[in-house]
Amino acid sequence: MKKQTIIAIGNGGFNIAQDLISAEIFPEHTLIVVDTSKEDLERNSVNADKYFLVEALNYNKKVKADLTELVDNIIDETVETVVICTALGGKTGSKYAPLIALDAILRGKFVVSLTSMPFSYEGKKKWEKAANSKMQLIASSNISIVQDNDRLSEIDPELNFGELNNPIIDTLKSIMSFCSLKDASETIDRKQLDDLIPLNYRLSGVPLIQIYDDCYVGISNEKRKELFNDLS
Repeated sequence: MKKQTIIAIGNGGFNIAQDLISAEIFPEHTLIVVDTSKEDLERNSVNADKYFLVEALNYNKKVKADLTELVDNIIDETVETVVICTALGGKTGSKYAPLIALDAILRGKFVVSLTSMPFSYEGKKKWEKAANSKMQLIASSNISIVQDNDRLSEIDPELNFGELNNPIIDTLKSIMSFCSLKDASETIDRKQLDDLIPLNYRLSGVPLIQIYDDCYVGISNEKRKELFNDLS
């Protein structure tokens, strides 16, 4: 049986998932691709084990916990560890990544989320949507790595498209070279987690990379759903 299920949500999530797979961090995985666009799904699911075309939700509609029934069939196909990859701010990742994470963690899965925030030139509305989704995703994950794309130019002004997700991938590698993801989510403290971010990605001011451990260990499912709704 495979040890992890990687779920790529939307085009940005697919790019993160592909970089993750190329890095061979989780060699024993299955890949699930999720999208609201039939064309994107067809293109990105060529090498997927499973793929799901999901309903395009109203961009301005708040995502609530009672919508997890929309993704039950996706979580039915996952193993114990679920790795969610997405770029926030768009119509697919911002809606479905938090829902998939919530459904997974409510069903006893260990949830890892790897995500990026939009560039500021993409607009204030998109950034605000991403910020809300980010908080819902953190509240529904055991460990979460978030990348602020606006700060990428500060590590390399000539960073090419294929290198955009390097900070996320390199940080995950660093964590797993030091401890298990479970220990990172529950045992080691925030200072130790911050020290696991590679030196070249540690910028002053607004961080390029942030690692969030499990802030809600032991919370009941009902309380987690309430929190999720409060953050929408």
